[in-house]
Amino acid sequence: MPDIKRLNLITYLGRYLSIFPASVSLAQEVCRGEGKILLGAEMDGVPCGLLIADSQQDEKLLLEYIRINEDSLRMGIATALINACVELAPGRNLECHVTLVDEADLGLMRFLEKLGFEHVDSSDTVVIDRNGTTVRQWEDFMAAKGSGLIRRLEKKGLRVVSMAEAGKTVMSSLEKNLDGRFPDDMNPFFASHDILVDYSFIVLKGSEPLAYSIVVSDDGGKTAIVQFLATASDYVGSGVFFMCLASSISAFARGEQCSKVAYTVFEKNMEMRKIQEKYLAFKGQQFWRQFLFRKSGQFLAGAKLCG
Repeated sequence: MPDIKRLNLITYLGRYLSIFPASVSLAQEVCRGEGKILLGAEMDGVPCGLLIADSQQDEKLLLEYIRINEDSLRMGIATALINACVELAPGRNLECHVTLVDEADLGLMRFLEKLGFEHVDSSDTVVIDRNGTTVRQWEDFMAAKGSGLIRRLEKKGLRVVSMAEAGKTVMSSLEKNLDGRFPDDMNPFFASHDILVDYSFIVLKGSEPLAYSIVVSDDGGKTAIVQFLATASDYVGSGVFFMCLASSISAFARGEQCSKVAYTVFEKNMEMRKIQEKYLAFKGQQFWRQFLFRKSGQFLAGAKLCG
């Protein structure tokens, strides 16, 4: 059986980085925020597996990263890592996001299904470079259609402000209006990374918030990540969703801080799918396919943490 240990960042950098380099950004989050679990597996003192999970949400344990050294596959290491993770956050529903990049990811998907995880949703993460071609494409679209759509919404009394301009009154109103009107899993006050306030926008009617786009960065501002796009439940389908998104993309197009923008669209989010196909088909954009797996209730009894 492998030895499973909870790692600190120093141990990870010194002993695991060369084996699992793709996990660096997630490992850095471990030392910045609460609720992160970083576990390493060793056989005969040699690192052979790594798991990173987020336990911040009360009812959910999100497995963000799990990798096993190719020489150590089919030895029960992944199962042992998951068991040890559950031991640290018992009684949670388990979720795992798998980004399909190579054969190893297909193997992880088969492994999760074998353990009883259910495939519940899929998503595409889209990455767009800011260059002359994409900026011109966006400017042409806004001139032909986008600006007209926004003007029609403005005639209905809607306005959009950046979070940099919003002020305490607007932010307080947004916080008061969250419960029951906006999706629980898109709370802008729980953003996982530093918010780029010049790229994040709120749509208002008077002082009432109707939609927001929250853009963050996990690499010092090089990449703008659209983390939350949410519309008040009574304004779904009204166009305010596009008003927020267009403001964020326009800020990205005219800005110089970020060289890339990324956003994720879930398979079940039909409104965003339509917007993506109609307005956001940029030349040269990159797609990363992701799969969400979920398992309810307790997992397996077994692996114990060492040390």
